[in-house]
Amino acid sequence: MDDFAEQYIRKSDLHSVTVEGQGKYWIYPYEGPVSDIENVKLLLSWKNAYTASSKP
Repeated sequence: MDDFAEQYIRKSDLHSVTVEGQGKYWIYPYEGPVSDIENVKLLLSWKNAYTASSKP
């Protein structure tokens, strides 16, 4: 996931959400193949700040 995030996700692809009492998160929705699984739907998230080298 770290490699995927660094290579393919740009800040403009993210959605900002605020969780009450926990702060702001950046969310990236993904649907597609992962490893041996043909189709999955997942959300990658980063708390407060996102940079290309941040780990989800």
